[in-house]
Amino acid sequence: MAAPPPTDLELPMGPRTRLYRFFEAVPAAISFTAVGLVLVLPFVDAMLGAVYVLSIVGLMFVRAMLGAIHVARGSLRFRRSARVDWAARLTDLERVLDGRPSLAHPRGGFRAADHAAIVAKVSADPDSIMRPSALLHAVVVAAYNEPYPVIADTIRTLLHTSTKPEQLLVFFAHEERGGPAMAQTARRLEAEYGHRFGVFVLVEHPAGLPEEIAGKGANITYAGHLLAEWVRDEAIDPRRVIVTSLDCDNIPHGSYFDCVAYEYATAPDRERLSFQPISLYITNIWDVPAPSRVVASANCFWNLTTTVRRIALRNFASHAQPLTALVEMGFWSKRTIVEDGHQYWRSWFHFDGDYRVVPVHVPIFQDAVLAGSTPVLLPARGARHPRLDLDHHRHRRLDPLRRGYADGAGHLGGGGHADDRGHHSADRHDRTHRVRRGVQCAAAAPARPRPARTLCDDVAAVAALSAHAARVQLLDRAVLAMVAAHRPLPRTLRRHGEEGRRSVPVNR
Repeated sequence: MAAPPPTDLELPMGPRTRLYRFFEAVPAAISFTAVGLVLVLPFVDAMLGAVYVLSIVGLMFVRAMLGAIHVARGSLRFRRSARVDWAARLTDLERVLDGRPSLAHPRGGFRAADHAAIVAKVSADPDSIMRPSALLHAVVVAAYNEPYPVIADTIRTLLHTSTKPEQLLVFFAHEERGGPAMAQTARRLEAEYGHRFGVFVLVEHPAGLPEEIAGKGANITYAGHLLAEWVRDEAIDPRRVIVTSLDCDNIPHGSYFDCVAYEYATAPDRERLSFQPISLYITNIWDVPAPSRVVASANCFWNLTTTVRRIALRNFASHAQPLTALVEMGFWSKRTIVEDGHQYWRSWFHFDGDYRVVPVHVPIFQDAVLAGSTPVLLPARGARHPRLDLDHHRHRRLDPLRRGYADGAGHLGGGGHADDRGHHSADRHDRTHRVRRGVQCAAAAPARPRPARTLCDDVAAVAALSAHAARVQLLDRAVLAMVAAHRPLPRTLRRHGEEGRRSVPVNR
């Protein structure tokens, strides 16, 4: 682990050569040329222009059809994978390694046949996998100057996954540029939640370090080096550590860490893999304006598509990678804002092409961009996702709304700390948002023990309210149809009109 990281994987600093700039401009030149030919070719040759336009339309139609199929396949795999009790599958592997028979499991579950084959392989060759209980998950949470309620939601969520908190090594990487408020937030998080994890380390990234630009890549790389030193000082085998990088507003699925551990433990070439969950921008989807909602939905569709199209699967947003591989290549890039996509090519070149991304069919929920107004939102939208924009500037969320489990148990209207309620004028709006996100998360969550007041109870209440609303709407439509046809109302509908929340005007 003491080998110096390679220097040829980093982006150059300062002026670029003409050849370098040429290759940087090639993708943009191809894109603008393809669009410009639609306008230019008809004036040069009408037939050639018509053929070109029809070819583009046909290609887009085929891509749209294939995209719809891949989205449906990705969504199906997500739903099936989210129902799997990955902790139970890890227990199966543990039992087989201990010489005991595996537990009974549904034969029709997601990749159940593959799991049975792995169990049989482990029975014959116990050294073919790593022992799951020995694995540790290092979680590097990056923050700049986000408020305490936003970050606390993420930290609390880590405590309520199916993985034991003792197996989570949380390195909270915050920026010195965030100022005293950010430092105070970090100390408060450590005081309130630090003792509940295997380890909770505060890492302040100094401002103005040489050979780097300000951004998430430099921040988490600085924390990664401290993580490697801590592992070495604690005499922990680095092959046991899987590193996940998170933004401070990310909400991992309850079985995310167990799913990653399963894929890592059973893979023969585990040190040359990275593990990519599904990034879903839905935690505040009902709170953002329509333009941001449309783009966030498109990103969700694309991320679902890439899970079934291995050729298009790349490191995106939050992902996991073995600590050994990260140490070899010097962790992430310190000279780019888009460190996630760049990490794929760093790994690919470092391992001479012997590298691949393994899809993890469970999500990490994230925020869509929220700004004060649409004119502010549109540039923020492109800046939040520089993969879709040429400017390559990262956007920090504007006026973030508090999301998620207020008290960690998942019940609605929970309290947490009194000062966690923020400065928003509509607490009712915030509670409604928590209900929506709770439904989305709980619909795919595996069965596991919960406190007496469970999220499932709240979801059932929401479902009952939704069913009642649908029933009221159906009855209203029946009343309107009968009134329009000048037919007398049945007694049940008259009673509904008298006792219901809404009345239907009748012209006599």
